[in-house]
Amino acid sequence: MNRALRGFTLVEILVALTVIAVLLFLSFSALRSIHARSMHARSLQNLRSHAQAISAYTNDHRSFFPHFTRVGAFNSDVSGGGISVSGLSYFDVHKSWHIALADGYYQGDARSEVFAPPGFIREDGHRWPFETRYHVPCAFIADPAYWNERTRLGPEQYRGTKMSDVAFSAAKTIVVQAWYSSRETGAAGWEGYRPITAAFCDGSARRVEWERRLSGYQNGDGYEFANSGAVHYSDSPPLLHAQDGVRGRDVR
Repeated sequence: MNRALRGFTLVEILVALTVIAVLLFLSFSALRSIHARSMHARSLQNLRSHAQAISAYTNDHRSFFPHFTRVGAFNSDVSGGGISVSGLSYFDVHKSWHIALADGYYQGDARSEVFAPPGFIREDGHRWPFETRYHVPCAFIADPAYWNERTRLGPEQYRGTKMSDVAFSAAKTIVVQAWYSSRETGAAGWEGYRPITAAFCDGSARRVEWERRLSGYQNGDGYEFANSGAVHYSDSPPLLHAQDGVRGRDVR
């Protein structure tokens, strides 16, 4: 037996090892908690910066939100910030907006990691930088009537909307984080969206508990309009298809 352990009983050694194991576990848990809080804070900072950039865009474009794709499937192109993408559908603006805004509002850098949630590039960045997982709601590029089953007509309602159209700025998301690190959540799939982190039209950013989320239009962009550029056929991802569009609310 090692001389350092002489004089100790087996029980005392086991107790000491148990205490050390507990301390190591607590230290590891504390480090994970600190890491998760750091990632959360960084994402909130990113979201606030995007809310500010989009607000600046609306100020420069007569109150209109970003709206740069054409009606139809796979027939729109976008370039900016050193990136060009072709074959976008109308509602693909929700994930490619950063390319169009890069030159005017992000120092010409569409590859900036401000467009990537913490950990995204490392774990699931196969579409980076052509898509961002900070999504702008589809509700911003169709008439509010399009997002209600009683008044939806079709692509003739595809249009840009304005900041001045927003009825509930503190309850209307302007950018939604649609991805979380599996290391942060400890879960895969949709569990990674709970709670949801988002920025709002009033410039705030926060986490929204799943229970405070309001369901959006159940058919999303609409399967029947796929040839016109619809890309989501149900109310998913969360907070992109508010009932009554920009006139509605995303959260309680």
